[in-house]
Amino acid sequence: MKAPSPKRVAEFAAAARRIVVERINAADVVTQLLRETPREEWLSLADRTELQNNGALEQISREIDRAIARQPQDALPLSLVATTIADSLPEDQYPAVVIAQLRAHAWKDRAQALTFNEKHEEALDAVGRAERLLEPFGTLAHDRAVVDITKGRVLQHFERFDEALAAVASARKVFNQHGDSKRALLCGITEGVMYYRLGNYARARDLFRRLLTIGKVVGDEFSIA
Repeated sequence: MKAPSPKRVAEFAAAARRIVVERINAADVVTQLLRETPREEWLSLADRTELQNNGALEQISREIDRAIARQPQDALPLSLVATTIADSLPEDQYPAVVIAQLRAHAWKDRAQALTFNEKHEEALDAVGRAERLLEPFGTLAHDRAVVDITKGRVLQHFERFDEALAAVASARKVFNQHGDSKRALLCGITEGVMYYRLGNYARARDLFRRLLTIGKVVGDEFSIA
């Protein structure tokens, strides 16, 4: 394998330093702007320069996850803010692979928000967009696996269970290879839910029993519960 050029290494190093700073600054900024801005005006936040970066997108993603758990209707405008920001980032703001990651994860979050609001056709389109963004980059297997979890969840709403289970199983394999035990556990839970929906109760029960042991090893109390 050909070693990356010094210029390429320097480009990634500079981007990594910038991302660290953005992450430090993002949490308070995003929280404050969302609190101060009426919900119906959230999309206007996409024009704020202080949100047009990796750190802000990561924080918005966390806000989307919280909204899905508590107020799914709020996840929709938040996810629209995220995709609008991600898609409008200048191509030279980060290395191309980082731009692809940011946009794909924003569209993955959009898919989750849509499917939790019963907009499954739109969610499937959003998943497809995330997949296409990652396709040119062979090194992004973990990111594709994250998208595959959402893909599996969306496909089950169309009763395309074979495809859904295949997507989640593929993701679980990648997470295990990367030592990402928590996401591998999440894949297992998703599989178990699908088996339950299919009426395969014995297989679901046996899988959940195994996952209880894994959850205790990982120390994931939420998943154990």
